[in-house]
Amino acid sequence: AKRKPLSRRLQTRQYIEQSFVSLHSYNYAPYDAPVTIIRGNDDPRFPSNLDFQGWGDLLADSSFLRAPGISNNMMQQPNVKHLASKVRQVLGTSLVRKTEAVADRKTAAPDEGYSSGGEEPQLSARRIRRTENYEISLKLFDDKFLGTPRVEQRNWILSQAVAELATALDARNDRVPEMIRGGDPTELDGRADALLSADEIMEDWQEPVMQAMADNVCRKGADILEVGFGRGVSSDMIQAHEVASHTIVECNSHIVSDCMVWADSHAPNDIRIVEGLWEDTVDGLDKFDGIFFHTYPLDQDELLENLTRYSTFAEPFFPAAAKLLKPGGKFSYYTNEGHSLSRAHQEALLRHFASFRVSQVHNLEVPQTSHDAHWYRNMVVIEVVGH
Repeated sequence: AKRKPLSRRLQTRQYIEQSFVSLHSYNYAPYDAPVTIIRGNDDPRFPSNLDFQGWGDLLADSSFLRAPGISNNMMQQPNVKHLASKVRQVLGTSLVRKTEAVADRKTAAPDEGYSSGGEEPQLSARRIRRTENYEISLKLFDDKFLGTPRVEQRNWILSQAVAELATALDARNDRVPEMIRGGDPTELDGRADALLSADEIMEDWQEPVMQAMADNVCRKGADILEVGFGRGVSSDMIQAHEVASHTIVECNSHIVSDCMVWADSHAPNDIRIVEGLWEDTVDGLDKFDGIFFHTYPLDQDELLENLTRYSTFAEPFFPAAAKLLKPGGKFSYYTNEGHSLSRAHQEALLRHFASFRVSQVHNLEVPQTSHDAHWYRNMVVIEVVGH
């Protein structure tokens, strides 16, 4: 037997001989050579009858040897699932990730999608990822879901989805020490036209984020759309770029009054105020070189809908932004992402825009009592480019 490097993923892909299913009908991505995984004689932790075949990575333990050849002794046992369970209990980890699924195939009817020794790839509709901290289980109920041209493609997508979720969980766990506790969330109901305090509109720690957003979308002589006036902080930043025109959409009547006073103080600059929700007003607007978007949920229902349906609060505005941007125009918004953009967030952007660039604002002075639902001292800032 010869040793090979073993990954820390603690997983194995089962290979079974003619008794159940062939290599090609079980694995979507076979490894370099068949191997037998054998219990080391000097390790008392494992059952004495454990002689088990696998394909791929197993536990990174010196008591295991990987040798060329194929053995199905373990799969000949009448209670494979029981043996696998024993091994998991002894190790406290996922030694045989797919043994249970293999045991089910032993009794599966031919029309369930399994074969005995055929060469065509078979559907693997379940994915499991176990670590010492959690277990992820993904099971498909509709055979037509992810109807890819080839079975291997569908299996790859499923494996990738589980792997990405595991990676995301591990990354977030690593960053838990960086999180702040935050205060109780702000009451949202009734905010649509309420008289709000300065902190209810925008907390001071956000100013570096606003500056980075304004720098992304503004240039001298540009036509800029700002959705959400707020306290006027970002509006001052936009005006500092000597833009040609500055259109502001704001729905709160109290804030609109403040916005008018602010606009008078910047006369004779070309500042246009549009009162109303962006959903009701954008169709009547011209095209812009840059769009700055920073609004807040008007009630609890809007917040919950955005949390459950969208990758970011600004996503419902993406189609409108794409239509309003001049070719090559820039768009930026409050991402509420601490360290990177999620895959869902990236895919939403690429459905509507030509490209995007991300950067980070570091060392934000987010207070422990902040009412904003952002719990990191970093934030991703995005510069989106229109078609």
